[in-house]
This record gives sequence, C-alpha cells and structure tokens, in this order.
Amino acid sequence: MAYMGVVVIGGITGHYLSKSRNDMKNRMLWMLIAIVISLGLHILCAYQFEDDLTYFIYYMTSILLLTIGYVDYRELYVPMDLILVGVILGIYLNMTSPALNGWMNLMSAIVTFLVLVMISRLSRGGFGEGDAYVMALIGLFYGGFYIVILGMIALILSGVFSLIYLIMGKADRKTLLPFVPFLAAAHLLLVWI
Repeated sequence: MAYMGVVVIGGITGHYLSKSRNDMKNRMLWMLIAIVISLGLHILCAYQFEDDLTYFIYYMTSILLLTIGYVDYRELYVPMDLILVGVILGIYLNMTSPALNGWMNLMSAIVTFLVLVMISRLSRGGFGEGDAYVMALIGLFYGGFYIVILGMIALILSGVFSLIYLIMGKADRKTLLPFVPFLAAAHLLLVWI
C-alpha cells in the first residue's frame, strides 16, 4: 500500500512539473522520472526512520523541497501553491501529533519568516521572499534548530557552487542563483546523516 501512495505522489509531482510541457511524450517522461525519485526517497526515508510519522514527514518535505527547488532552479520563483500544501500539512500534523512540538514549531516558522522577509527587503532581492517562505515551511515541520543547521549547510553549498561558477566564467557577481535547490540538497544531506 505504501508503494501505491509513493507512485501516486510521484505521478502527481511529475504532472505538476510537466504542466508547461505540451507534448505527451515529455509529460510522461517527467512523470516517470518523478515516480523513480519518489520511490528512491521512500526507500531512503523508510531505511532511515522506523517511526511512521517521522518517515512521512521526511518523505513529504523531501518531495516538496525537491519539487520547489526544481521550479526555483528552472524559473527563479517559488510556487506558492506548493507552499500552501506544505503549510496546511504542517499545521495539521503539528496540531494532531504529540511527536511534533506543535506551537513551538509554529512560532519558529513565524519568527523565521518575519526575520527572513526583513532580510529580503533589506538586501533588495539578494535573498528572495520565496526563500523565506520555504525556510518557514521547513521550520513548521522541524523547528528552529533544524532551520539554522539547514540554512548554514545550504549557504556553504551555494557558496561553493557560486565560486565554481565564477571560476568557470559562467556567472558574475550580479548573477542571481536560486537558493531552494541548495536547501533541498542540504535537507537530503541531513537525512543521510
């Protein structure tokens, strides 16, 4: 039954990612790729976490982060409909599950969002508001400490990637890079650790 859910979630994700593609062959390819990635994440999370709730949270947030990260990479924007799905799921799980920190996670998400939106406005787009939404979404599931660790790892990854791009001559100091793919990579690194 779990594999059916994983295939359905992968299919929905693939359909979401391929909605701007017009030909059916590309749409089917995207759905197949998303299903394979979804199955891989399922195996990774099932191997790492024995508790069903912990598995589900890591699995769903990984799917959300990878999907949002890909859209951010491709189009340099964060899809708010996926953020809304994550927020609804996060609030529901925080209010119904004794395993999560409920109000503490909610407060850390709100504080994270407010601080990062302020940073975004002060940096005049150097740090996007969409990134603030994603970081707040992560805080809703994992709390403030996880946000700090994840943010530091993502900053290191983006710095290394930026340095490589600068050395290769593919970017300059004013080139905008999406940040959510680095958050997704940092999240997957933390799942493995």
